[in-house]
Amino acid sequence: AAHIKGLVLKSRLDYVKQFYGEKGLQLLIESLPPEGQDTIRDGVLVSTWYPLDKAIEILVAIDEIFGKGDFELMRKIGGFTARVALAGGVQQSFVRQNDPGFVLKMAPIIFQQYYDSGRIEIESKGEESAVARVFDFALPHRVICSGLLGWIEEAIEIWGGTQVKVSETKCCCKGDPHCEFVVCWVTPVAPEA
Repeated sequence: AAHIKGLVLKSRLDYVKQFYGEKGLQLLIESLPPEGQDTIRDGVLVSTWYPLDKAIEILVAIDEIFGKGDFELMRKIGGFTARVALAGGVQQSFVRQNDPGFVLKMAPIIFQQYYDSGRIEIESKGEESAVARVFDFALPHRVICSGLLGWIEEAIEIWGGTQVKVSETKCCCKGDPHCEFVVCWVTPVAPEA
């Protein structure tokens, strides 16, 4: 069985709590099957692994209740997760200002810290672009892909990139052999001292 790290799941729940309050969190809990309810009520620990299939149920419910059911909310929440983890959280040590490409170099390590299934490979396309490909993910789902899109966008910005554009050009959910994200950005020129 595949798993997701509690950090990812907890950040999604923290987003709900921050933007929709305790009532929103309670609405989410009530919408879930008993096992999902227990997971949230027991408290999600950032360092614990949780079953991916159950986490996907929770993430889909978040999108259905608070979003439009098109997973665009998950893209926003993916960015929120990047901010939590990278801009003052458990992975802050990965941050290098004015080096947006560095996050992509670190992506395989970071991905393994979030998921125990699949792998991400990065192909550099120059100083300000790359292609990220996810292979062998046990339970492909749009809710995961959308979250990853948002995470990549925000992570590149945290590292100093501007005008960040990320688009998914292939997806296992559409029958492709892997998921593929094309990433481009602008690296601002550092002012001379």
